[in-house]
Amino acid sequence: MMVGKLRSGIGFVLVGVILVAGLSAGCNKNKRPISATLHHGVGVIESIDKDNSMVQISHEDIPDYMPAMNMPFHVKSKALLDSIQPGDKVDFTLKDSEKGMVVTEIKKK
Repeated sequence: MMVGKLRSGIGFVLVGVILVAGLSAGCNKNKRPISATLHHGVGVIESIDKDNSMVQISHEDIPDYMPAMNMPFHVKSKALLDSIQPGDKVDFTLKDSEKGMVVTEIKKK
């Protein structure tokens, strides 16, 4: 009798462990792995926030990375913001980092 209850308990725990492992693996599916890959984009500067090292860019499709959209990006260095202003058409380079996407280069067209 005791052996049967023990086997049932072990089976229940094993099923629980398998479920938790499966759910944990599924939670990571939407996370984009950080890579050293650089992505090049073209867009128009919408706004600049030097205090927070951010730039808002309305950009075209970035092939194999993301569709066209208007979004804010962190910049690698505040100095990148010195040569641009809202309304400028720019070429820019993005790199994935721990903080998300970061503009590493930006040049007025």
